[in-house]
Amino acid sequence: MSKQFRSKQTNYIHEDKTLDDAVQCLMQNENSAALVVVNSQHQVVGLITNRLALHRIVRMRSTGETTQWHTKVSEVAIPARKMLFVSPEDSLEDCRAVMALSGFGELPVLKGNKLLGTVSLTDIASLIHRHDAQLNPDPSSAKSDYINLILPRKGLPANTSLDKTVVQKYEIARLWHCSAD
Repeated sequence: MSKQFRSKQTNYIHEDKTLDDAVQCLMQNENSAALVVVNSQHQVVGLITNRLALHRIVRMRSTGETTQWHTKVSEVAIPARKMLFVSPEDSLEDCRAVMALSGFGELPVLKGNKLLGTVSLTDIASLIHRHDAQLNPDPSSAKSDYINLILPRKGLPANTSLDKTVVQKYEIARLWHCSAD
C-alpha cells in the first residue's frame, strides 16, 4: 500500500451502543461503510458494516421484531478474531485482492496490534489513479480526467431500463430463494 492508508479519522463506536446508534453513525458518515467497534479501553472488539446493519434491519422487518434496534452493536458486529485486515506494507494489489475475495469494501489497517485506520476500495482506486498519474504526469490531468471521464458518464439516458439478461437472472434468483414459499 506504499504505507498510504486512509488518513481521515477512523470511525468507531463503543461496543455498548445500539444497532440504532450504529445506523445513525453510518448514515452520518458518507465516506465510510464500516465502524470499528471498541471497548472502554479502546481495544478493537469488532467491525460493523453497512451490509451487516442492513441484514439485521431486513430480519427485523420480516419478523416484526423492533426491539432489535436496542441490540448492542457488539452482538451484531464481526468479532475481532474473525476480522480481516491489511497492513501498511501490503501492496495495493494485495489489498484489492483481499477485498475482492472477502466481499468487504473496507478493511482495517493494522501495524502490529495497533489499528492505524481503514482503507476502502475507493481509497485503493484513488491511490492507483494517483500512482498512474505520477508515471504519466500531465499538469491538467485532474481537470482533464473530470471532463473526459466523469462528465460523459453523469446522468443516465432517458428511459434507461434493465437489460433482459439482468431481469432473467433476478427472476431465477428470486424463484430459487423463494421456492420454499
